[in-house]
Amino acid sequence: MKTNILQLTAVLLILAGSFSSCENREGLFLTVDETPVSVTAKGGTYFITVNCNSEWTAVLEGAVHDWGYTLTNVSGANDGVVTVGVAENTDFTPRSATVIITSGSLVKTVAINQSAGQIADSNPLDSTEWKLSGIVDAQTVNLQELEPKGYNKCYTFRFKSNSTYVGYSSFNYLGGSYIYNYETGDFNFIGYITLTEAGETHDGKIYLAALFKVQSFSLKEDELRLYYDSKKKYLLYKPYEL
Repeated sequence: MKTNILQLTAVLLILAGSFSSCENREGLFLTVDETPVSVTAKGGTYFITVNCNSEWTAVLEGAVHDWGYTLTNVSGANDGVVTVGVAENTDFTPRSATVIITSGSLVKTVAINQSAGQIADSNPLDSTEWKLSGIVDAQTVNLQELEPKGYNKCYTFRFKSNSTYVGYSSFNYLGGSYIYNYETGDFNFIGYITLTEAGETHDGKIYLAALFKVQSFSLKEDELRLYYDSKKKYLLYKPYEL
């Protein structure tokens, strides 16, 4: 009798383990091809296949409001397809964004990398001059103008041909160097010198704090954007003669 009980117990344990294993195999899953999507400057429509056994959502991060990127079929249950629309890029710099797909605690990401619309043989910032229009929230498009507004040289830049620059904050004359990569759009100030030592006035401190958080840029003939805070904000400049 005792032998039969032990055998029955062993069988029950095996069955329990089998059921447990089946539950694990049939638990929440989310499968997405995370290979980066390479897009030409002309743009186009791209599809991301989602394999899932539960509800999921998709969001687009890193795209600026006027790039014209779109995301449709942004939620579903079980399998589905997310559609990414990429508008033409006419900038001198490439663009990148990320599609993030989430189901419960599972997260998958797909990078969208678009080529530049205009290929620069050399640094297109060389020998250009710019004046700040304001700080822009990339999502709301709200423009914050900085004080003082009435002084021509405030918040201006001149990029020289040797990866250095000079310019003005609210009250000081600035100079320094920068790193620029037109293949990736990366841009960083690697050093600056306050050539004068007066205290910043008005919104000068706000300007300098934003300026040295810059991570990337985009450039058109009539507009320069210096992005920071993961492209959530940017400094907007227009052509100017110092």
